[in-house]
Amino acid sequence: MEIVLVCHATCAQIDSVLLGRSVDGPLDERGEGQARVVAKRLLAFPEVVVESSPRQRARHTAGIIASRCDTAVRIAPQVDELDFGSWSGQTFETLATDPQWQRWNKHRAVSRTPAGDSIRDAQQRAFAHFRKLEQMFDRETIAIVTHAEVIRSVVLLALQASIDDYGRFEIGPASLTRLQVERSRLQLASVNERAAA
Repeated sequence: MEIVLVCHATCAQIDSVLLGRSVDGPLDERGEGQARVVAKRLLAFPEVVVESSPRQRARHTAGIIASRCDTAVRIAPQVDELDFGSWSGQTFETLATDPQWQRWNKHRAVSRTPAGDSIRDAQQRAFAHFRKLEQMFDRETIAIVTHAEVIRSVVLLALQASIDDYGRFEIGPASLTRLQVERSRLQLASVNERAAA
């Protein structure tokens, strides 16, 4: 089974504010264009099933993809954004002076957000979901619209790399990360692939 992890497209404040779960909104005009390009790219895959994080920015991206692929969107809470708790809504400039945020960015393998979430938690949620999908689908391509941190956590898991290596991988808006799931094993095919317009 092939899974294509799609990072949601751009929305307002994405570059200046940690959106998390509490700050949410639709895509901006640029993001809608990015989502249309991703949708066109996914037409090349057979039998696309579209899933999405519950966040509006992910659902908006997934809706554009699903419309082009003539399918519906399945909501998958297991690939929701990390729960950043009180960090959500703060600017990155403000967060830069927070010692807990600094620790999070230096030692993610042993750090948690103010809400108690961790990268390892995100890995476990995503991997458990992939295992269920493997039992439900066979030849389909599962396109899952989610968030950069979730995708990065899956990349690290597939490579059996340390969580503290998270900075090695860029996951841009509207990028595709492809992997194969076979007998509960993850094999990475591409990371941060940009769909051609």
